[in-house]
Amino acid sequence: MTETPTLMQRIAGRGPLFGCWLEMFSPIAAEVVAQADYDCVLIDPEHGPGSDLDAVALMHAVQGRACAPLLRVPSNGEVALKRALDIGVAAVEGVDLLFVGPFDLSAGVGHVGKPDHPEVRAMIARVEAAAQAAGKRLGAIPTPGRSVEELVAAGYGLIMVDADVLLLRDAARASLAKLRAEK
Repeated sequence: MTETPTLMQRIAGRGPLFGCWLEMFSPIAAEVVAQADYDCVLIDPEHGPGSDLDAVALMHAVQGRACAPLLRVPSNGEVALKRALDIGVAAVEGVDLLFVGPFDLSAGVGHVGKPDHPEVRAMIARVEAAAQAAGKRLGAIPTPGRSVEELVAAGYGLIMVDADVLLLRDAARASLAKLRAEK
């Protein structure tokens, strides 16, 4: 039996890989997303309502698939990082990938909701150059001014293209629009 390659091995081997944000903390939604064959899911207790125990349930829901669970820690504090390690997600040495969060970055420098502001784009360009110089891969999310295709062209190895909440909302809207158009 051959071992499934790690997420980083898959990024290095073929990138880009595509992931889905999990914000609902629903194990059922997590399992459905994993069955759709996303390369990874990102469990987000920083912006979602979930706890460490909820994160474990989501990791179990995607287990057995090639969909790797990633965890966004709710803070950079020592306790949050130790808890993430204790539940089994940060079990790697060193830094493999730098994830650029353009919305958080823009908020942090006073341009809330403007991830494509020139100052933010300049900061992202510096991160890209530093990552390339260090031989590290990059991850990000698309923005209104930077599409998935542009991120792929810029060499990003991991792109978080969807979120469970948005997928559900968009599917519900499409279904309702179709029903109303048929009336």
